[in-house]
Amino acid sequence: MIVVGSTNGKCIKNVEKKNVLMICYCQLTDEILMDIPKSIRVYSTRVFIPETNNESNVKHIRSSHELLFSNIKPIYQQPFKGTVDVKININDINNEENRKKVHQIINDLYANSLTIYDNRNGLFGQCNELIVFETSQLPESIKYISFSLSDSKLIMNNKHIECVEMHGQGSSLELQSINNLKQLIINGVNEIKMNEKNEELGITTTNKRRYWKEIQENIYTFQNLELLRLNYCSNLNISLISNKLKSIEVINCRECKINIKSDCIERLKLERNKQTQIKLSTNKSNNICIRECENFKFEIESNNEQNIEILEGKQINVKSKCPINKLIVSQSKQVNITGNEKCNTMKVIESTINEIDVKPKKIIFKSIEEYIKVPLKEAEEIYIVSMKDYIFEELFDKCKKLCIDECKNCQFIINKNQIKEMKITKCKNTEITGKLDNIEEIITIDNEECNIPETKNVIKEDTEIIEMDNTNKDIEIETDKKYVIIRNIHDR
Repeated sequence: MIVVGSTNGKCIKNVEKKNVLMICYCQLTDEILMDIPKSIRVYSTRVFIPETNNESNVKHIRSSHELLFSNIKPIYQQPFKGTVDVKININDINNEENRKKVHQIINDLYANSLTIYDNRNGLFGQCNELIVFETSQLPESIKYISFSLSDSKLIMNNKHIECVEMHGQGSSLELQSINNLKQLIINGVNEIKMNEKNEELGITTTNKRRYWKEIQENIYTFQNLELLRLNYCSNLNISLISNKLKSIEVINCRECKINIKSDCIERLKLERNKQTQIKLSTNKSNNICIRECENFKFEIESNNEQNIEILEGKQINVKSKCPINKLIVSQSKQVNITGNEKCNTMKVIESTINEIDVKPKKIIFKSIEEYIKVPLKEAEEIYIVSMKDYIFEELFDKCKKLCIDECKNCQFIINKNQIKEMKITKCKNTEITGKLDNIEEIITIDNEECNIPETKNVIKEDTEIIEMDNTNKDIEIETDKKYVIIRNIHDR
């Protein structure tokens, strides 16, 4: 019989006559073990060191119990994939006598990953005295380490550690060796220090003359860092360089300053950050998404084009020292886009923009309620979608293609232009006037009470437009029109 969970086994009838195996995930104590019948074999996923000198009959296992059986899928995830994990109480590491026993258990289990936790009940966020923990106390076989601590000062000085994950409210992290670090995952930490020795500081001369040399401080080079994840951090100030950094996540951070330089970035995730500044320097093209941030500053330096998307934000300031391929601003307020003027496509949906320097070749405006000072005269393609009660005048100097969709009570006064193609779709009470000497084709679809210029190339399509959303529902079509257009209302 296998028993899993918090129980002393006394509920089992005739336990002495049965072969009972108990797997415990909770922290064991001498008192708990005294209540468990001696006939029960106890296995623990957490290292247990008895307070007395008596030998313990607890057997240690290095994984969740599901992994002991080939036909059961694990429901518990290891901190790092492909690792052999052991859970240890921080008190057993700090105690020199217990530490030797812990090392022996780690070696017996061939573990290369540790999860270190703190069981100070009731002290979370209330302890003024920080616990200091140094990783020099760990065996060299440990490559992966995960901490779950509060009010702690963690000092990492083990050169063999490759992956660090730290969950710690009110805690700080000091890295004294960073050359082999590949993953750094930080949750709730408000201070990171890096004391890697700088060889430049040790330069001496034979004639005892001293160097007067400017040394750039507080910027650290991670030679092998591939992943950086910052969650729920506050007042964090970090600057780093890594030529192998591929993935960056900054989520739910407040009042942080982050400066990163890497030419290998493949994934960048910035979500729900407040009063935070991020500066990124890279020569690789990226898709940059700033989602649900507030009072957020983002600066990017690059020689290559970038795609920038701002979603559901407020008071977003983007300074782009590089060309922009595609810029999307959706459901955001008080946005500033400054820096480089080059931009291929700009799409603004239900948003307000205070300041903007870019001069897009293609512009899409949808559901804009306030005037945006964007140089439309420079655009070659202009799409005006779902606008109401606006007058557009002398804005189409270089425009070659103009599309007007679902506009109401609007007026387009077109003078100087290069328009060759025009499409007016599902508009109401909208007037278009001006010179269209270069026009090659005007397509009109399903408009009501609109004044459209009469030219020999006007084409009125016998077409019905059907809107759909991103769901996978089936569409039933009943129409007497010759053509049908099915389009996604969220992607126009």
